[in-house]
Parts: sequence; C-alpha cells; structure tokens
Amino acid sequence: MTYILRLLPLRFYLSQNQKANYPKNIIHILPSFTAVLAIVISLFLSGCGGSGTLDKEQPSPVPTPLTINAGSDQTVFANTTVTLSGSTSSNNISSYLWTQTSGTAVTLTNANSATTSFTSPMVSVNQVLIFQLKVTDDANNTATDSVSITVKPKENAALTANAGVDQTIAENSTVTLSGTTNSKNTSSYLWTQTSGAAVTFTNANSATTSFTSPSVSENEVLVFQFQVTKDTDDVATDSISITVQPSPTNNENTLYVAPNGENNNAGTIESPLKTFEGARNKVRTLISDHQNITVYFRAGTYQFDNTVILGPQDSGSANQSISYKGYLQEKAIFTSLVKLTNWTSYSGNVMQVALPAGITHTRYLHDESET
Repeated sequence: MTYILRLLPLRFYLSQNQKANYPKNIIHILPSFTAVLAIVISLFLSGCGGSGTLDKEQPSPVPTPLTINAGSDQTVFANTTVTLSGSTSSNNISSYLWTQTSGTAVTLTNANSATTSFTSPMVSVNQVLIFQLKVTDDANNTATDSVSITVKPKENAALTANAGVDQTIAENSTVTLSGTTNSKNTSSYLWTQTSGAAVTFTNANSATTSFTSPSVSENEVLVFQFQVTKDTDDVATDSISITVQPSPTNNENTLYVAPNGENNNAGTIESPLKTFEGARNKVRTLISDHQNITVYFRAGTYQFDNTVILGPQDSGSANQSISYKGYLQEKAIFTSLVKLTNWTSYSGNVMQVALPAGITHTRYLHDESET
C-alpha cells in the first residue's frame, strides 16, 4: 500500500522590526517568499505488524488434473449380468454417476457408485451399448469416460457336449476320442481323465484327442471327461468310458482280418488279412500247432462273391478251439449283396438296370436311396 504525504505551501513573512535586524543586502532579497515543499513518501507496510520488512510472495501449487477410467470394453451375450467398474486418480471423490448414452435402454443398479451392473437386453443381432461415468471431487472438479458393451444374440438351445460312444480296445493301442457340441461360439475344449490307469493325451485342448492304452492284466475301464466352454462362462461336460482288454495269451494263435488288408499278409493286427476265405486258409496252416486259434474281424463290410465252405478240416478238437469273432465291440458286416448301378428309365416311374454277369436270379432287392 502507498501513502503520499504532501506539505502545503508555507509563506514566511518578516515584520518591519525583523527587517531592521537583517543586513540590507539580505533584506533586499528576502522581502517576502513562498516556499513550497512537496514530499512523496512511499511506505510499504508488511502484513506483520508494520515492521517494514517485505515478504517474498510464494507461487501457488499446480493442482493434479482429475482423471477417470470407465473400464475396458466388453462383449457379452444377451440376458446376462454385466458389471461396470470405474477408477479415478483422486481419493477425494464426492460423487459418481453412471449414465447410458447409446443402445437399447437398460436399468443400472447402484448408478451412483464406482461399480454398477445391469442385465443385457435381448437382441437378434449384435448391438453396442455405451455408458458414461462422471466423477466429481471435493473441489467440484469433474471428469468423464465412456465404455462400450457389445451384446450378442443368445443361443436358444442350452450348451451341450458329447464325448462320443464308449469303446472297448486292446492294451497298447492308439485310442482316439472325438467330442462334439451344439454351439458355434465355442471358445475352448478340454479333455481330462477321471478314472483308471493314467494316460498321456495328445491335443487335450481340442475337440479330438488321442492316447495309447495302458498295459493291463485284466479288463480295466478308463473314464474321460470332455468339457466345452463358450465365450462367456457357459460350460457343458460329458464323459466316455474306454474298456481296455489284455492281449491274447502266448498259448493262442491270433489272426486279424480287415477290409483294407491283404490275404498275403501275416494276419497280425498291423498287417491284417482281407477276406473270410483268406482267414480260413491261414487257419488251416496253424491247426497243426495244436494251439487255440482266434480270428478277429475288424470293423467294416466284407463282401462274399463266392460261397465259402468250412469242412471237417476247419474244425477244432477237444484240445484245440477255433473261433471267428468280431474284434472287441467293432461291427463287422458280412454280405453277398451286389450293388446295382446305372439305372435308366423304363416307363413312367419304372426304372430298369442290367444285372452284372454271373447273376442269374435274385431273392432280395434292397433300396438304399433316401427317396
């Protein structure tokens, strides 16, 4: 604060007697005069009792800007609970407010808190909902941020998992498990073993997995679980049982037959024979060993083009059995049917076909068409 002190003009007068006491030359020059004195005094008073000292002014601190984060964008299915959670840079928040700015209207629970929730609406196509979080601090500063929620149509059918059909297999053989589901939005698969001698999976996180069956001395059941998970936390499971059987004993000759085999093969499981007739001929070479003989037919269709005769020389004895059977639970089909192709129109809806050479008469006609 500045104070100005001004002295008004002062006039000095000398009386005649006073004049007589001064030398003439002085009196001559001072008959009468006016002295004007102006003094400007600037006083800077400190705020501390007027001591006269000056305090240096300190700069005000720069406030930290208020920031807000409404959370990460999400993708959810219709008719599911969605949680929104916001965060802020300040610990001095006086209010929160969640509002919806776009999309089908929903009802927010606890919209005046940092965390709110709602049930996603039913939709027929993907729809984006946008929500804004506004915060106000104790100094009345505000900040806003938005988050997007993509809602996908919910599948009508409940999620299902199918681990496949139970199997019976031999020890030390490769087993394949293939699972299926009714969902097109599957996010993950998982195979786990819940019972039996432990095995090692190949590709346990895919719909199809495989393993090598363990060595066993008697039948053992292994149980496996197939789990399917969708984009959300929707989970479905199913189980499958695999019965492992021990290999034939050493006092038994075993032959294997498969549609993809050859009759000049050894007849092992890795190198099977091809036909029933080929197996019969192989058995005849082993009868003299006086060991039991078992012929296993692997899954598939076996075509009989000619009549196969089993005579006395193909029979077993009191000390030797000869058996023909399907392998484990695999389905082997024996047929002499001949497939007729190249049908042509005869008249109206009547069709005709030429019979292959060698067929002179028929007893049964089977229509495999779907119409």
